[in-house]
Amino acid sequence: MGEWTITVSTHLLAGDEKVWAHVVSMEGVNYELTPWVRMSVPESARGLTLDLAPRGERAFFSWLLFLGLLPFDRHALTITEVDPGRRFLEDSTSVLQRSWRHERMIRPAARGCIVDDRVTFVPRVALFGPATRLFVEGIFRHRHRRLGARFGLAPP
Repeated sequence: MGEWTITVSTHLLAGDEKVWAHVVSMEGVNYELTPWVRMSVPESARGLTLDLAPRGERAFFSWLLFLGLLPFDRHALTITEVDPGRRFLEDSTSVLQRSWRHERMIRPAARGCIVDDRVTFVPRVALFGPATRLFVEGIFRHRHRRLGARFGLAPP
């Protein structure tokens, strides 16, 4: 079936509540993705946060825009589980991905918090798996660098 998984973790200096408020907002998602990708948000979903999205049903369709301009995928965003302040699980599909499962967890730490992302996906075209994995891992490493820029990175 060609399932691929990537994981990325980052220890941030900010508290988990502050980071949670950022990561569940579409403004926060787009901050993390900039400048490489932007997700469109329909007018009807403006202000919606992922933790308040309906569970198990499509919240909205979003265009993924390369460099914020060029559409390259259309994503059907579906949130299936939320543990407020700690975790959300997205089970979505898109034109390019037969399945897209993104789990984000925020764990309190002695100093700040740790953000863990686990993304498992199945490309619609199996041949694209290796390239998609490189792209997805690169985007999520970029997202974590952006989180570090916003909230500060804990020393290793």
